[in-house]
Amino acid sequence: MYDIVCKVISTELPKIKLRGGLAFGAGDSYASALTLQYLSNLKFYAVDPLYIIKKCRELCKCENDYIAFSYKGKTKNVVRAVKELKKHGCKVIAVTSEPASPLGRSANIVVKAAKTYEALPVGISSFIAMAAVAARMTGLSIDTYKLKDILNISRENEVAIKNLRRSLNNVSEIIIVSNGVGIASGYYTCLKFHEALCMPCRVYPYEELLHAVLFSVRKNSLMIFFIEDINEVRDLSNLLTNEGIPYTYVVSKNDEFSKFLTYVIKGLRILHEFVEASRLDEPCFMERRKILEAITPMIYY
Repeated sequence: MYDIVCKVISTELPKIKLRGGLAFGAGDSYASALTLQYLSNLKFYAVDPLYIIKKCRELCKCENDYIAFSYKGKTKNVVRAVKELKKHGCKVIAVTSEPASPLGRSANIVVKAAKTYEALPVGISSFIAMAAVAARMTGLSIDTYKLKDILNISRENEVAIKNLRRSLNNVSEIIIVSNGVGIASGYYTCLKFHEALCMPCRVYPYEELLHAVLFSVRKNSLMIFFIEDINEVRDLSNLLTNEGIPYTYVVSKNDEFSKFLTYVIKGLRILHEFVEASRLDEPCFMERRKILEAITPMIYY
């Protein structure tokens, strides 16, 4: 796994001077846009491609950079958004593994993400490849020496996962709580819970949880914290224990990209525990083939 992750984060970028602006994508690629949003300290903001399509006339009056994410480059609304921006005089950078794709052919500049052939489960390698491009776009260096530590389960994360196993059978909903780049990690992790288990999953900033969401949390919800320090949620975890609400956590005190990567990999480790407990032979979405076959032409070329 270490060699695979090293490969997908080794992307070299063309020399591009970025001022900031809007990033967009759909599904996992929207999670990549969110990653750019937080790693850039909000110099970029992640939006839905439909927002670009509807607002491109006004948007192109501003001196923004526009970055479109799509790993295979075939997402219809992402390509539509790029074409609309170009029609109104805007330049667009595409991040894709397929420069000859509809997205690659439509953009002004193509940044090639590493091709991964999905050597890791649930699309994680392609997502990390896209996120690595986002990190490099912000000027962040990626320390491969930290990867082995990230890929190994730390003692406090292992304890959290062991405690989690006792309550897996009763869980019917996931709530991920974090801040900053952990929101992007949580968004991606939630997509994988939907796909692999057909299980509802939501992600919230910590403050939003306290203000409203906490009142709707039930005993069959599992709360996952992506945090830097356990002490951040000490009082809340005591409250959850008293209310009989299960929770677990992923802890990382690294730099921003390493923190992001830790949350993603450990979040999917938690998902793996659910998959093992459910004894699934294939992801849940593969069992719902009628839906899959109906939506595929809606999304992709």
